[in-house]
Amino acid sequence: MKQYNSEKIEIKTKSIKGALFVEKFIKYMRLHKTGIIFLLFTISFNLFSNKFWLTTYEFPYGPKTGISLKNDTTLFVGIYNGVIKSSNSGQHFEIVLNSTAIYTIFISKSGNVFAGGKGKIFKSEDNGNHWDSISVNTKYPVVQITENSKGKLFAVTNGYDVDRQEMSGDNVLFSEDGGQSWTVRNAGLKQYGGCNKIIVDKNDRLYTAVVDDNVTGTGGLYISNNEGLNWVQININYDGLNVITGSPRIQQITGLSVMKNDSVYVSLEGVDQNAEVRLNLRKHIDHISHVNNWNVYKVSETNSWWLDRPLNDIYQAGNGDRYSSYSQKISTGGTYFKKSGNYPWNRIDTGLGLDVTGVRTHQYFAETSRGKVYMIQMYDERIYWADTSRVDTGLPDNYSERELFYCPAKVTAGAIFEVKILSGYHCEAVQIYGLSGKNIISFDRPYPVIAPSNKGIYLISISINNKKYCKKLLVI
Repeated sequence: MKQYNSEKIEIKTKSIKGALFVEKFIKYMRLHKTGIIFLLFTISFNLFSNKFWLTTYEFPYGPKTGISLKNDTTLFVGIYNGVIKSSNSGQHFEIVLNSTAIYTIFISKSGNVFAGGKGKIFKSEDNGNHWDSISVNTKYPVVQITENSKGKLFAVTNGYDVDRQEMSGDNVLFSEDGGQSWTVRNAGLKQYGGCNKIIVDKNDRLYTAVVDDNVTGTGGLYISNNEGLNWVQININYDGLNVITGSPRIQQITGLSVMKNDSVYVSLEGVDQNAEVRLNLRKHIDHISHVNNWNVYKVSETNSWWLDRPLNDIYQAGNGDRYSSYSQKISTGGTYFKKSGNYPWNRIDTGLGLDVTGVRTHQYFAETSRGKVYMIQMYDERIYWADTSRVDTGLPDNYSERELFYCPAKVTAGAIFEVKILSGYHCEAVQIYGLSGKNIISFDRPYPVIAPSNKGIYLISISINNKKYCKKLLVI
């Protein structure tokens, strides 16, 4: 059995997560000529191979650090010195924010765009045309931002502390005024600890991952049921199958996600007794605080089940497909993809490049309402996209974005709601489609319209002057 080695884990932490972004960028500059040669090789190779990932027409302005999508066609992407934007599905990008390094991009339910910087959060209320620079009480990078159902915002900070020679941060930040001001909410968290992830489930419970480079036992998964006012550490136990104890000390959580089936997925690296462990685990949100074991699920075919490939965050597409990544060298790192249903995880690297230091890193995803998935790989210059999860709606692709009709974006199952047509236009029919393209309900006039009885995502189609127009409809 592989034994725990503190020096090895320290080196691994720095190589996989990266120490300082600036150091990576310097390496990029030193390798610039080599990078151009590699890029030309990648382009020529991709022209003659079947690719899972394709690239947008442009991938300018150096290494990418975050991605988010607004209104299906507007992409916001973080870069080393700001934010770039494309208003035409990645055909052309322009710089909309000149700043220090950006580490994450987030778009709130209200449509505001947030960019996490080092000691700052940038906010735009007008689609990236103007930005406010908001100082937050930390010297560390803001690496993830999320929002609960009430519109309250949460962010986490994490970065390499040169003086302490370990990953560190100021834990969790909170805003209840739309991101104009931020306060610290750390009660119960590891002191001076860095949190590299934060998510929220359907019940507004918060989950955050505390990094513990020294593997003292204070790192791992924490939850809060009161908007971050108090945090409780969650014991992660599993059946050790008489090989290990099943009670690890967690160095870092590489992946933290909540799926549509209400299961929390955690991937971790740490130590169990004196053995190194790398595991992928899951548990239903209703059982998070229970003492029962987490379920282990395998990603790679290895006889040493406790030394799996720990995934990064999992993104679940609208059709149920799952996308993730594994941060490692080119021979094992890359995209990990799981088709919806009872299918295994598969490693994908066709069409995929490397980051500026020559490895595969954390991937972040964004999706249109029709299932086109965009992706950036941290510190990689390219912006990728895939049609693998594209949904066939049975509707024409050239529907107009013009606001000829209005309907609620979210309705209750079985409820009656109103569709309003722009004055001067005539509505011939209203139809509701499932994501498979099957026509669920048809009406010959815009009101009243009855929502489907089953919850899910639908498309509502309006026939106006012999043309069809559609929007997404969420039934809850």
